[in-house]
Amino acid sequence: MPRGGLTRFFSLTSQSCSTGERAEAERVFGPRVKSVLGGPRTFALALESLDLCVAERTRDVPELEKFFPAPRTPRAATGG
Repeated sequence: MPRGGLTRFFSLTSQSCSTGERAEAERVFGPRVKSVLGGPRTFALALESLDLCVAERTRDVPELEKFFPAPRTPRAATGG
């Protein structure tokens, strides 16, 4: 792998959008980032992107749930 190529794995973190996934990324990648050229910066940028997604989701989802309410479950037909 080219020098610094491992940072691509750290950037995968930016594709996530939950606090659980952030914790998992820190657990898996956190201890390793310092040993890879460019790792700390790439990982920090990926975590920032993930944090922005979480904040946006926290802000927007309640409004979207109001705008698009869950469909009502139809009652079962009783034969008769």
